[in-house]
Amino acid sequence: MLSETVTTITQNDVLPTIVNQVSNSTVWLARLFNALVSNWKGANFRVPVRIQKKTNGGSFAGMAPWDTSASNNVRYMEHTVQAYAEPVVIPGIQKAINSQAGDNQVLSYVAEKMDDAREAMRDNLGDMFYGVGVGDDFDGLEVAVDDGTNSTSYGGITRASYSWMTSTIDSTSTAITLALAFANFDAVSAAGDADEAPTLGLTTKSLWRTLETALGSQLQAHYMSTSIQGYNKVSGGSPKGDLVPVAELKGAAGFNAISLRGRPVVADDKCPSGKFYWLNENKLTFRSLKDSTLRQTSTNPQVDDTSGEIPQSSPIQFRDMMNSINQHGEIGAFLVFGQFVNKAPRRQGKLINKT
Repeated sequence: MLSETVTTITQNDVLPTIVNQVSNSTVWLARLFNALVSNWKGANFRVPVRIQKKTNGGSFAGMAPWDTSASNNVRYMEHTVQAYAEPVVIPGIQKAINSQAGDNQVLSYVAEKMDDAREAMRDNLGDMFYGVGVGDDFDGLEVAVDDGTNSTSYGGITRASYSWMTSTIDSTSTAITLALAFANFDAVSAAGDADEAPTLGLTTKSLWRTLETALGSQLQAHYMSTSIQGYNKVSGGSPKGDLVPVAELKGAAGFNAISLRGRPVVADDKCPSGKFYWLNENKLTFRSLKDSTLRQTSTNPQVDDTSGEIPQSSPIQFRDMMNSINQHGEIGAFLVFGQFVNKAPRRQGKLINKT
């Protein structure tokens, strides 16, 4: 037990970083805000879609006339810009005390507040992009990968009108198996066409562990390699459909992946309980609206963090700090504008109610 004298005349040892005890991994957000970003142009984002096959082609003999009736088989899905703000509030007195502390300053108060806002934003968006797009929220996987249960329409088109507007959902309450995962994969794929098949599986840690175990003897040789080299990885910017050896990430963060049907399957702390998603990332995008009055921001935190990477080229922008008119302090904000878009609902699948 230290004496009062010792504690009075001896400074505390303060770790010069903040350990994140709140946020968890956000694999899907890392993918969406890196490999799947595209630029917003125009008022709304319209996706032209062919709603049915033309029907006037066919066999003929001799001089029989062809059916030359015109077809009208194209419609569009339409998506509007949504927005998210994460304020950064710097009280002036607190900033002044910290900035003049000299050698007694353990961390920059401003930097800590910026990191706090980044982490909160990343955690909130990680939840939102698995959601149903309530109110002003961005659309999430629960509305984009759906059969009409969560939303009867998507992109302005009623799902019941066209079979291709619905995703394949396995809702049976049962234990997840490789056979169920493979069946859903097949249901949302076009045979032999890699562009029309899932590129990524997302699930919970519990279901990921069950599938890893189910691979059984197929992985015996892999386990020996894994114990030496570590798991193959998926990162925010790794190629669609690929598992990347740890060495190829060159120090970047990544997420452990197993391979099903040659596609990476990753556990995400944000994935809702009992769910597994097969995603064809070729058909998914975050359409990002950039504001020229804002600046692109780095998202590398000073916080000791394990929640995954979002690159500097992400849709996140920053409105510079401004002095408050009637308060002694500054206010800035991290901002995101755009919308998550699924261009082909039928190419996405989901298993729910699984253990």
